Amino acid sequence: MKIKRLAQISSEIPVASMSDIAFLLIVFFMIVAVFSLETGLSLRLPDKDKPPLKVSDQKIIELRISRDNSLKLNGDSVSLEELGDYLSQPVSRNRQFVAIQAHAKSQYKTAVLVIEQFKRNGFDKISLKKQRP
Repeated sequence: MKIKRLAQISSEIPVASMSDIAFLLIVFFMIVAVFSLETGLSLRLPDKDKPPLKVSDQKIIELRISRDNSLKLNGDSVSLEELGDYLSQPVSRNRQFVAIQAHAKSQYKTAVLVIEQFKRNGFDKISLKKQRP
């Protein structure tokens, strides 16, 4: 009696369609993925056609950011936390405008944190200026 041999099983993996599958997976994940965009500061710039607004000094909160990122609020040294405490007090509500002067060598992060602190406390009329050396 003769025994039939089974067909040999190939030990190779067919890779002809692997590139197609990889391409389809890449396209699928690109479509499904959520791209997170970092939002920056939203600032409303003044109209260039309108003349500058004249404001009395009693209505302005003046903040200076020095070269070493220290803060001076109306001439007094403050920390970022103390600035938040001051802005949450009703006394600061009498002043409606904010003038921030930042040194050219100060960190951008400090200016952003200060602006966020003002916006959190309801101040939306903010003026930015670079300090003269």
